[in-house]
This record gives sequence, structure tokens and C-alpha cells, in this order.
Amino acid sequence: MNHNLAVDDIAIRPQLSFLSREAVEKIHRAVLQILSEIGMKIFQDEAVALLRDAGCSVAGDRLVKIPGELANPMVRSSSPMSDFV
Repeated sequence: MNHNLAVDDIAIRPQLSFLSREAVEKIHRAVLQILSEIGMKIFQDEAVALLRDAGCSVAGDRLVKIPGELANPMVRSSSPMSDFV
């Protein structure tokens, strides 16, 4: 067994948890509901076009509603859940 590890070979990553997994899931569900039912204004023409082409509904005032089946993978991939739990 090799006990001659350099300090750089040991990865220490402190963890600090503010939210329970249940709280994170509740926030996630609320985000999906807001994106699909309320939507958000998008001001960049190219982004509006891409979202429309992907299946989002776009109102005349640039209000984009993102359905859950599109939003869920995007929200989940935006930042690892471990960063919040």
C-alpha cells in the first residue's frame, strides 16, 4: 500500500447543504410550472426562433412558454443537483 500521497493528490471538497432533496425537488417542479404556464420574455430574436422551432409557444410580445418535456432536461442539465443539496 502506498502511503506517500502528495497533498495535491488528495481532493478535499467541503460540502454545505442548505436545502433538503425534497426542497430542491419542490423548487424544480415550481420552475417547470412557471416556464410552461407563465413563461418568460426572450429579447433575442435568434433565441426566440430556436425556442419556437423546438416546440415552445411564443406570444406576440416575445413571451415564450416552454413545455415541461423540453424544460425538464434543460433545467436538470443546467447545474448538477449536488451543487444545491
